[in-house]
Amino acid sequence: MRVKLSSYLKPYWLCALLSPLVMAGEVLCDLALPDLMSTIVDEGVLGQNMSVILRTGLLMLATALVGALAGMLSSVFAGIASQNFGTDLRNDVFRRVMSLSLEQTDKFTTGSLVTRLTNDISMVQNAVQMILRMVIRAPVFFVGGFIMALTLNVNFGTVLLCGLPVQLILITVVLKKASPLFLQVQEKLDRVNSVVQENVTGARTVKAYVREDYEEKRFQDANDELIRVNYQVQRLMAIAMPLMMIVMNVVVVVIIFVGGLQAEAQAMKPGDIMAAITYVTQILMSIMMVSGIFQMLSRASASADRIREILETEPTVVGGSFEGARRPGDVKFENVSFRYPNASEDLVLKNVNFEVKPGETVAIIGATGSGKTSLVNLIDRFYDVTDGHVLLDGKDVREYDLEALRGRIGFVLQKSELFSGTIEDNIRWGNPQ
Repeated sequence: MRVKLSSYLKPYWLCALLSPLVMAGEVLCDLALPDLMSTIVDEGVLGQNMSVILRTGLLMLATALVGALAGMLSSVFAGIASQNFGTDLRNDVFRRVMSLSLEQTDKFTTGSLVTRLTNDISMVQNAVQMILRMVIRAPVFFVGGFIMALTLNVNFGTVLLCGLPVQLILITVVLKKASPLFLQVQEKLDRVNSVVQENVTGARTVKAYVREDYEEKRFQDANDELIRVNYQVQRLMAIAMPLMMIVMNVVVVVIIFVGGLQAEAQAMKPGDIMAAITYVTQILMSIMMVSGIFQMLSRASASADRIREILETEPTVVGGSFEGARRPGDVKFENVSFRYPNASEDLVLKNVNFEVKPGETVAIIGATGSGKTSLVNLIDRFYDVTDGHVLLDGKDVREYDLEALRGRIGFVLQKSELFSGTIEDNIRWGNPQ
């Protein structure tokens, strides 16, 4: 079943709704400012009327303050919705990771899971915040600015219609080339995190075999690959943004030229030309905002797919309903064979048969790689048998509730794990009581 990440925003629908609505207020205030400026220039400065300058100037200041307040409220509402969205999503992804079997965590790799829980979720969270603020801002700026420019002079609309297709073509080309690269960036970041995780956890082994130089080379190679793909993305952005700015400035120059001709013919006032330049700039900037939104969405889409991959992965080891009685267990292996999932080699264990009765002590001895750890992992259902049965008190371990099964088994692992906190916290970790 496909998981809809948008459902994580539903509990915070009020903030998600208020953010764009309040943003609309800020945009309307911004659209009113050029018209007020035009009044100051034409009726106040050129008309040498100080009362108009003061009155309209105070109105501009009040309008700007209202717009600033609306902008701040929009940011607050968007922040509340997106932060809670990210928190809930991260909790669910972590919960799903904890429910996966060792087979599935091996498939994803630890580095990839860390990247998905941190960088990918942050990317989607930032996209949600940006969308909530810009989903209204860009369209209202575009439509409102276009209408206001046309009310000043119809010729300005013709100039805009010539410049907009160029902007749109640039945005389309950039997004088409950049979208596949965003997924590559996340995959390369996975690789970097995997190398770091392996070297941090295996630091003793690396030092014991004096392989620091080799591991440094591995990290450098992974890091260089990440930088290479990031450079490709940055090159696209470095080319696209100046080109769009050139288009915008060319349109502004044409607007000034057309306005100058109109002013020379006394068909327009200087204040109207200044207002038209501001509206045109707002319109073209809104197109650039849309470009930024689509770039963020392309990045977030790649991250969202990687997050969904975890959420849509069903655990392969699922517990049964039997809880059993708490008593010394009788462990029995009946014709047990085992091969690691997706492994092409021969069986690790083949037709294993033995029984350990309550009170007995059994030692399993063998060379490295002979299957000792694999055999023990089958009792706790870290992996399931390929063939045969593992019985606990005469009941197949696959019929046990996982918590009940693992709660009855004590483990002393080859490698000790220390969790963050005090020594006491680690000692009490298995049993807080």
